[in-house]
Amino acid sequence: MGYIPNEWKNSNIIIFLKSSKDIDHPSCYHPISFLSCLGKHWEKIIKQRLMVILERRNIVLEHQAGFRSRKSTLNNTIRLTKHAQNHMHISGCRRYAAVILFDIKATIYTVWHGELIYKLNQLRVPHYLTNYLTSFAQNRTTVIEIENKLSRPFNFNSGTPQGSPFSPLVYIIYTGDSMNGIPQHTEHGLFTDDTVLWTS
Repeated sequence: MGYIPNEWKNSNIIIFLKSSKDIDHPSCYHPISFLSCLGKHWEKIIKQRLMVILERRNIVLEHQAGFRSRKSTLNNTIRLTKHAQNHMHISGCRRYAAVILFDIKATIYTVWHGELIYKLNQLRVPHYLTNYLTSFAQNRTTVIEIENKLSRPFNFNSGTPQGSPFSPLVYIIYTGDSMNGIPQHTEHGLFTDDTVLWTS
């Protein structure tokens, strides 16, 4: 199970110019990644197995709502609303609140493979799943197509593939300790890479 065929780890990224954008600015282009259909079906199966283990061991952050069953952005929206309502009705006390929302750009490219494997071992994820994730992340190749012209194949030395059903879960595991250092009086909520912090 730990070995993934190389054909499943090849991708073709097609670059489209966003509407009414500057043709000379790289950020004005939108990439769409095409992956192996068989590989994506297999990833969904492994993802379900891994998710069961993560939920049983409470490895995923409690307030991480991204790509989890029976959770959505509504969970954290309700928590934030209740927090605001509770503090508005405290009598004899004038309170101020602060909310910070932020989104990390290009998150799938920020996963360092060595650190991911280290964290999987620290979390004591079963070896067959660690081996699978190692194979999933490493030795991936891609070509870029723009205006019907193909680049030479090149390797991804970090990150996870765009469009993969597995990539969001890998990112959630990789950043599972991201909220460890926040103060106790500060609340947080996450939806994969979308994060909100609030306090009063």
